[in-house]
Amino acid sequence: KHSKLIAERIRLEIHRRILQPYYSRNDFWWMALDGKKRMVNNWNVWLNYNMLTTILLVEDDPSRRIDGIYKTMRSVDQFINYYKEDGACEEGPAYWSHAGGMLYNYLSMLNLVTNHQVDLFDKPLIKNIATYICKAYIDSTWFLNYADASAKIQANAGLIYSFGMSVKEPVMQQFGAWLAKDQHWEQQLPIQNMYDGFRNLFTAKEVLSNKAAQPFIAGAWMEQTGIAVARDEAGAANGFYFSALAGHNDESHNHNDVGTCVLFHDGHPLLIDLGNETYNSKTFGPERYGIWTMRSAFHNVPLINGAEQQAGASYAARDVSFQDDTRTAVFKLDMAAAYPVNADVNKWERSYSLRRHHSFTISDKYSLKANHGSSALHFMTTGIIEKKKEGLLQFVSGSSTITMEYDSKLLEAGIEPIRITDKKLLESWPAQCFRIVLRLRNTKTSGSHHIVFRKPS
Repeated sequence: KHSKLIAERIRLEIHRRILQPYYSRNDFWWMALDGKKRMVNNWNVWLNYNMLTTILLVEDDPSRRIDGIYKTMRSVDQFINYYKEDGACEEGPAYWSHAGGMLYNYLSMLNLVTNHQVDLFDKPLIKNIATYICKAYIDSTWFLNYADASAKIQANAGLIYSFGMSVKEPVMQQFGAWLAKDQHWEQQLPIQNMYDGFRNLFTAKEVLSNKAAQPFIAGAWMEQTGIAVARDEAGAANGFYFSALAGHNDESHNHNDVGTCVLFHDGHPLLIDLGNETYNSKTFGPERYGIWTMRSAFHNVPLINGAEQQAGASYAARDVSFQDDTRTAVFKLDMAAAYPVNADVNKWERSYSLRRHHSFTISDKYSLKANHGSSALHFMTTGIIEKKKEGLLQFVSGSSTITMEYDSKLLEAGIEPIRITDKKLLESWPAQCFRIVLRLRNTKTSGSHHIVFRKPS
């Protein structure tokens, strides 16, 4: 309206600042086109989706347009290739909408502009990437939050529904419909960005008329990533839900947490993964593991001879297995290799056992090279804890009351308050959490113990 030069200047700057660097360079780490073996995360597909959009809107030269689109395809291939076949998002469900979900945005646009000639929605890996969000769902706004992920998130209903339609997965479609109703789409549609906004406008009527249901999956095993989940029964949040993590300590948005777990009862948290604080200058630098929420000492894993887990791909789980049937679900691993040499540990075998509609048990069997008398089991919780007697703690979380039984001859219990002040953590957790410390009384170099959670009789 004011000057014809403004639109031309915008176009010129988009070419100069965005398109030309993208066309001419392969050394941006997120492209994963420099031939180096590297971690590839949501940056790749998110930026390539933005580049595809920009090329389609701005690039007029047919040759550069085709070459540019093809470059986005080659780069996104690296993102898809990095994913393990189980489709789990190692960045956590809070990042799924920017990783797997952004892959849907990219693939759906590519499918559209190629007149359906490029269509990957029938591939098993793409379906696994899609359905991960259902496997990571606990109840209400609670999601499984390993790595840098919040425990409570408002999931993208329109994205989940549309992705479910594309991969022909009714559970996802019903989950998207349930989220839309839970988020009161009939009153106001969420418009997080332009693309989501238009999609929601055009699909709202269909989404709200679809059958709505929460994806209360009885169990899932994401073997390559090492994530297991199981609950007392499919179709309901009632009873116990647990998840356990194997993997290694050099994953995207990694925390030092090999062998950790989370435990809920009737949709209320008992043993938790805190997630991460608000990002700051230390989060992605050499001081990352000085941040307390990244350390194994504040996850549900042992402190072995005074040593915490260390960062790096070699600090990994061994001998991992998960068995699940109608009565029990059992996850096992050896977490000894996640600890440094000064931990003096040969083996630390842990199992998480769910006896459906009965109890949840944590068992450890260990062999040490030396016993320094400074080993302990750590468990993070937001529950109100009362020591009923030696060997018996009681949790109250929401409407759930659960006891934690342990052998007081083997373990000495302490309860430490943990003050939460970070704004991001406070979105999921109360201002005071607790760390349960069960100090090992054993002075020998080998031993075992069991911790049992159940409803009080």
